[in-house]
Amino acid sequence: MIRYTRNHEWIEVEGDIGVVGVTERWIAERGEIDYIDLPEVGEEYEKDEPVARVESIEGKEYHILAPVTGEIVEVNKALEEDLDLVNRSPEGDGWIFKIKIEMRRELKSLMKLEEYQEYEEEEELREFDIIELGEEEFEEEEEELF
Repeated sequence: MIRYTRNHEWIEVEGDIGVVGVTERWIAERGEIDYIDLPEVGEEYEKDEPVARVESIEGKEYHILAPVTGEIVEVNKALEEDLDLVNRSPEGDGWIFKIKIEMRRELKSLMKLEEYQEYEEEEELREFDIIELGEEEFEEEEEELF
């Protein structure tokens, strides 16, 4: 079972373990990951708490949040050797960490694939509306000047 967050992160649930990573949309919106500070195995996190810190190739810093409350049981060591793996395969071999799920009920607040796809479409429409609104405001300001 795979679930998605509004921050464009995913969790694939395998028993009481969740494999966590970022979506292709995350990479497209923020840029390729150039640096990652992985969490320590054994650390415990609350849902929505920052777990890993990343920097994009544009030099911007972001946090990967815990999609559920739990304990980090593994980090993707392959990223230490080949960080670009997260950019090439963000929803596959580029996973970031595994978390032991403490409260399964938290999974209910996450989106199924169909819900996530709808969310992405709505987000794209909102972005388009903002761009359209911005252009209209610019044209109105331009008219006032003349």
